[in-house]
Amino acid sequence: MHKANFDDSLSGTTGITIFVKGDTLYVANVGDSRAIIARENEEGKLRSHPLSIDQTPFRKDERERLKKKGARIMTLDQIEGNEEIHENWGTELGEEIDEVGDPPRVWDHTLERPGCAFTRSIGDNVAELCGVYAEPEILVWKLNPKDKFAVIASDGVFEFLTSQSVVDAIAKFPNPLDAAKHVVSEAYRLWLTYDDRTDDISIIILCFDNIVERNDVSPAKQQQRKNSNPDIDNNFKNIESKPVRHAMSKAKRKIISEAWGDEKNGDDFDFNANATPKTPEQMERIAQMVKANFMFQSLSAQQKDQIFQVMTYRKVKAGDTIIREGDKGDEMYIIDSGEFEVLKRDDHGINQSVFTYTTDGAAFGELSLMYGKPRAATVRAKTDGALWSIGRLAFRAVLMKKRTSNLLKALKGLPVLKGLSIPKLQRIAECCSEETFNPNEIVASASTLPTSSDQW
Repeated sequence: MHKANFDDSLSGTTGITIFVKGDTLYVANVGDSRAIIARENEEGKLRSHPLSIDQTPFRKDERERLKKKGARIMTLDQIEGNEEIHENWGTELGEEIDEVGDPPRVWDHTLERPGCAFTRSIGDNVAELCGVYAEPEILVWKLNPKDKFAVIASDGVFEFLTSQSVVDAIAKFPNPLDAAKHVVSEAYRLWLTYDDRTDDISIIILCFDNIVERNDVSPAKQQQRKNSNPDIDNNFKNIESKPVRHAMSKAKRKIISEAWGDEKNGDDFDFNANATPKTPEQMERIAQMVKANFMFQSLSAQQKDQIFQVMTYRKVKAGDTIIREGDKGDEMYIIDSGEFEVLKRDDHGINQSVFTYTTDGAAFGELSLMYGKPRAATVRAKTDGALWSIGRLAFRAVLMKKRTSNLLKALKGLPVLKGLSIPKLQRIAECCSEETFNPNEIVASASTLPTSSDQW
């Protein structure tokens, strides 16, 4: 590529390949695209297993390799003096980057370039001088009857979606093409919701049928890896080297703040006055529907209860228009049942179908509430169904608030946590769960402390 007739000094690509030979998968990975496989467990549920590890500065072994070549690993905030110098970046599955942070990047001695967030790539001549090369990590995976499908996807898919959430989404669709379209659409929606840009979003799904288990393959030989760190190998099944981003970027929050201007942000919204009666079964139904919805995952129990109480139930008929392109947005919607078609006007003003929501718990209409701008598309009921709606002020009062800000301040003041970096405190904050207590209720006592030492 360096000899090609285009400039690759600051441009390149990741590359990941699954070569299928009989019942064996050969996986070669360069960069931060990802391959996973869905295997059925003893309970009959599909679980995600990694076929690759993202090659990014989140991995300690990759950081150390690059530093030996003279690279410096820092975030933009560290370079600008807004964050202390540290390397406390986690690699465990489920860890998240707070919106105030920037991922660790690779720099040369000038701290001006290349600034890439990956440690291996094809091309990227300047980055190669810092140790970023195209040497692949290779995995050999023997298929068995419990392996149902494999996924190859770019990092734009996994920026906001965990590997398991991608497997769960695909499993809902009998047609792999429909599943692929759904994952790409959801990833794209999350990028538009939580950042001021989008990344490359590509996915390939490989389905396995009629796999026969071979008796001549021992369990120890089911998984083999080459050209990788032994420490990583020991925990390969539990590692996902790039944390899932769980909140808005600073740039996105600035855009939204400017769009709102002097308009109310929901701080004085009265949830009790706007609550609508619901049965316990309906409350449980809502809770189950939004369980996998990205917007609700970081809410506290109190916040969920508040937003559930003010949701309004609405039945619709096939052909009903829910939102219309160009109209002002006052509500967002969560699908209880039915299918809903997204329509966009073409250059001739004719509505063209661009997507269909088919999953209970899917949401639409939130972007207009965020930006205070007209609806970007029309959504029409394709079948009879039902929706739950959330008004603009309730949306802004709960779903647009940063849950960990006050908690982070409290954690910083605890003597036992003194000396921890902001990223570590942010991870602790995200792991905290909220509990409520009645007046005079005992929170902890000497008799209960020994049995509850796993909480504080």
